[in-house]
Amino acid sequence: MAEPRRCLDGRGEGTGDRSFAVSRQASARAALRERREQAWRKESREAIREDNQFAGSRGSLRDRFRRL
Repeated sequence: MAEPRRCLDGRGEGTGDRSFAVSRQASARAALRERREQAWRKESREAIREDNQFAGSRGSLRDRFRRL
């Protein structure tokens, strides 16, 4: 009878496959989190750019008070 396969830590057959799947899920979650953060940062930059353009179209604060 053949000896059961052992993963690197010696726990026995099948444990290496499961730990690999768990680590793959963790890396997939980390990649998804990174994509979400990148999208959030991009949206934030776009919102700031729009706010700055709107503020620029109104003129500077000093110019607005000078007109009073």
